[in-house]
Amino acid sequence: DGLEVPPMPEDKASQMREAAEAIGLRVHSVIYGGWEAPLSSADPAVIRKGIQGVEGALRAASKLGADAVLLVPAVVTAETGYADAYQRSQGNIRNLIPLAEELGVVITVENVWNKFLLSPIEFARYVDELESEHVQAYFDIGNVVLFGFPEDWIRTLGSRTKKIHLKDFKREGYQWTNLREGDVNWPEVMRALEEV
Repeated sequence: DGLEVPPMPEDKASQMREAAEAIGLRVHSVIYGGWEAPLSSADPAVIRKGIQGVEGALRAASKLGADAVLLVPAVVTAETGYADAYQRSQGNIRNLIPLAEELGVVITVENVWNKFLLSPIEFARYVDELESEHVQAYFDIGNVVLFGFPEDWIRTLGSRTKKIHLKDFKREGYQWTNLREGDVNWPEVMRALEEV
C-alpha cells in the first residue's frame, strides 16, 4: 500500500510526507520517467538534464521516506541504437549509484515500451552488470504481455525485483484492461511471485 508520486522540490516532499503520514499513507516511490531526457542520449545537454532529473527524484524520495525511484533507463530510437542505449544508460546510472547509496534509495529500472530490455534474461543481465544493491528491477506485469509471459519474467528476474506494477493487457484488440480481464495468467503470476 502507498503512493507513487512524481519528482518534486525537497521542501514540498517533506510537506507531502507529513501529510501522507497524517492520514496513514506512505509514499513508496518517486517516478522519474526518463522519456524527455533519456540517459541513453548522445547529446551531453540531454544527459545533464536527465542526470539532474534523477538526482532530484532521489533527493525527493529520501525526503518522502520512499525507498525507490522508478527510472525508464533508455529509449531506443532511429538515432539511438540498441547497443548505444545499453552502454550509455548503464554508464550514466553508474554515476548515480553513489548518491542513491548515500540517500538509501534504490534506482529501480522499469520495463516499458521503449524498445529496450526486451527479454527477461537481458533485463536481469542489465541489472547484474551494474553491480549494486541500489539498482534493481521495477517489473511491470502488463508491459510484457505482447511479447512474453509475466510469470517467466518474474522467475528470471528473481530477487532483482524491488517493486511491481500490476496491470493487465489483452493481445486481441491491443488494449489495456482491468485486472483479470486481459491475458495475464494471474494464478501463475502469483505462484511465480511466491516462488521468488
